[in-house]
Amino acid sequence: MYVWSRLIYSTTSNVSRLVTIRWAHSSVEGPEPAYYQIVSGYKLYKHKNEPFQLKYNNKSLKEFQIAYETWGKLNKKKNNAILIFTGLSASSHAKSHDENTKPGWWEQFIGPNLGIDTNHFFVICCNHLGGCYGSTGPSSINPETNKSYGTSFPMLSVEDFVRAQFQLLKHFGIEKLHASIGSSLGGMCSILSGLLYPEMVGRVATISSCIAPYPTAIALRYLQRKMIMTDPNWHNGHYYEKDGYPLDGMRIAREIATLTYRSG
Repeated sequence: MYVWSRLIYSTTSNVSRLVTIRWAHSSVEGPEPAYYQIVSGYKLYKHKNEPFQLKYNNKSLKEFQIAYETWGKLNKKKNNAILIFTGLSASSHAKSHDENTKPGWWEQFIGPNLGIDTNHFFVICCNHLGGCYGSTGPSSINPETNKSYGTSFPMLSVEDFVRAQFQLLKHFGIEKLHASIGSSLGGMCSILSGLLYPEMVGRVATISSCIAPYPTAIALRYLQRKMIMTDPNWHNGHYYEKDGYPLDGMRIAREIATLTYRSG
């Protein structure tokens, strides 16, 4: 198994705004991806065969679904697949396609003759379990209450994210990935995929990520959560049936996050 890692400047947001991304000898200007607008064109994998055991608190999900999108073709040997793990706030729409022609958040990286070449590889990208873009999460309906889970949704781990997506690989009949790729939170997933499934992962590429967060990162995430939880529309996490979402808190939390997206 090969491991490749590189630190890059990362800017992503649910809030559409003009940002400047500065690299070594270039400046690229444009709106950040508005993931909430990319909510169509995905397929669903539905896991119903057996309860999915979670890492924490002896909890499990009786069933769940994973939203995913694919590009390229899976070959007969099923050995040309690449799994892309997303960052925290991204949808499965990494690249445009016929079912959704809007540009994806890695539009310039995925495609014919691009870095992740769909002439050669079958590329899969999923919305994480617990996500907001088609996969089962806090906004999903709890079958026991017929209401959104909200904060009653069980706590998830990075391990749960990885294991859920590998259920999709088994559904495809893929026994070994050509590569597992991820950035930010997705980079942590890509590293862990190689540890959990060493026989199923040929290569690992992790971008702007780490094996475990530093104390400063943990502290900043705590502040971001506090910003959301102090919003009057928080309602202890059960805001889906209310009149408004905690958008002000989310906006401030996002601004805090943006300050940390630096390479120097």
